[in-house]
Amino acid sequence: MHEFYRQMYRVEATNVIDAIKPAVVGPFDARRKSKPTMKLLEEVRKA
Repeated sequence: MHEFYRQMYRVEATNVIDAIKPAVVGPFDARRKSKPTMKLLEEVRKA
C-alpha cells in the first residue's frame, strides 16, 4: 500500500494529469446500462 501512495504523490507532483489532459467518458447510460462499444468509441473520439 505504501507504494501506491508514493506513486500518487509522484503523479500529483509532476502535474502529469494536466499535461496529458485525459478524457473522461462514462461507460454507462442514464439507465445504468453499459453503453455499446461503438457509442463509447464515438464519445472518446469527440473528447
